[in-house]
Amino acid sequence: CLLSLIVAATQSVTDALHALGVKNIILINPYGDDALARETAYLAAVGFTIAHAVGLGRGEDSYAVAPEEWVAAACAHDRDAADGIFLSGSNTRMLEAVAAIEDALGKPAVTSIQAALW
Repeated sequence: CLLSLIVAATQSVTDALHALGVKNIILINPYGDDALARETAYLAAVGFTIAHAVGLGRGEDSYAVAPEEWVAAACAHDRDAADGIFLSGSNTRMLEAVAAIEDALGKPAVTSIQAALW
């Protein structure tokens, strides 16, 4: 059932963020404002503080966002108050950017797919 996959993915993300001790999040997704608003509301409802949130506005073209663009977005939108980065979305190449983001910012980075596999 697709609904159970969605619930499992969101639960995996919250579990991963909790395991890493992340409470204040920078949220970055490849989509736009509507998806960002839903994600921000969900994360706040389950106890996270959103230090900053940004959508890249790529919509259905999310796979075309290169790993370097994810790194650049994380660096550009980092905030001192954040203790972790959440890259939300699937059908993306963001997993390839995790190590570079963590090296550049000194903070854990979690992706939706990574959390589901973790």
